[in-house]
Amino acid sequence: MQGHTGSFLVLSCVVVSCSFWLSGCMSGANDVEWSTKSQSVLQDGPQELNVPPQQLEALAIETADQRGFRAVAIDLLYQASQSEHALLRAHAMEATHGAPASAEVILAGGLADPNRGVRFSAAMTAGDLALADLVPLLELLLHDASYSVRAAAAYALVKIGQDVDLTFLAEMLFSGNPELKANAAMVLGRLGNKSAIPLLKKAIGSGLNGVDPARARVVEMQVAEALVELGSLAELQAIHAALFAPSEQGELKALACQICGRLRDRAAYSTLMVLAIRTNQQQEAPEIRLLATEAIALIEPAETPTEVAIGYLGDPTPSLRALAALTLGSSGDLSLIPQLALLMQDENPSVQVAAATAILRLPVPAKRLEVAIP
Repeated sequence: MQGHTGSFLVLSCVVVSCSFWLSGCMSGANDVEWSTKSQSVLQDGPQELNVPPQQLEALAIETADQRGFRAVAIDLLYQASQSEHALLRAHAMEATHGAPASAEVILAGGLADPNRGVRFSAAMTAGDLALADLVPLLELLLHDASYSVRAAAAYALVKIGQDVDLTFLAEMLFSGNPELKANAAMVLGRLGNKSAIPLLKKAIGSGLNGVDPARARVVEMQVAEALVELGSLAELQAIHAALFAPSEQGELKALACQICGRLRDRAAYSTLMVLAIRTNQQQEAPEIRLLATEAIALIEPAETPTEVAIGYLGDPTPSLRALAALTLGSSGDLSLIPQLALLMQDENPSVQVAAATAILRLPVPAKRLEVAIP
């Protein structure tokens, strides 16, 4: 990253719920390869972020309380879901995890989006929230031109309780296409069926001949994550090893931090803390520090070194401000709401959406704070 790392650039608002904030959603042609997690850190990032779209309108933020901040956050997500920029639309889909009462109308639009990355994100989120009213739209996506979108639709329908033929996931897993292999592995892992373990084990080390070795390693890590999710803990060794990857393998280390957080991997806690707080000449790149901090927040919220994320809230790089906001949202610390609320007025819309996502990640009082968008 120019000015910070020189080695890699985290895409826009980093994922991340399932950390789709690191997704490679494209605003252009559908023949560009992408993977929800494997393109978490790229050399140049999407061109659309070089000229960010117009700032979203943050309504009534000056007089808001927590209820009001959540309302503003939901409004920002709705605006983002209507953006001409695919990355913002995808981020809006993912962020609805924190506002399930408002999710259906936003996700319905995403399921019909022209961009396959947005459709994928919307379908996965619909599955996570088990939104049965979206079944007709999801069934249409079982015939989508993108096999990744088909996989996401199948995931959603199974989570909702529908019977779906999943045999095509095996074809994706051994197709030799990094996108398809990564997304099939993710779906199989999240479905939770242990019968997929032999299939995933067989997929490790096969089918990626001719693929850039760095990208192949990232995809293999995603297969390892799926195996751990299904109870095959031996693959944790490779994930832990990636936390010690050299700086030139920043993408691999970043993904390892995310995986440890998603898996709530307490065995990685000490290493993650070192990555987050180490200073002087051994200090990690900002993205790694923030991703390690977020992983700690997911593993042990009370121990989150929030000072690391707070230190980047005013950073001139939008992607770092966004990632810092998301990290603070994962900490569960309600005292951070005023700082996150300010970021909902940031000049960069991706930062605004990240701040909105963070606020919706924070604990909700006993009484629901939001109502469905009419």
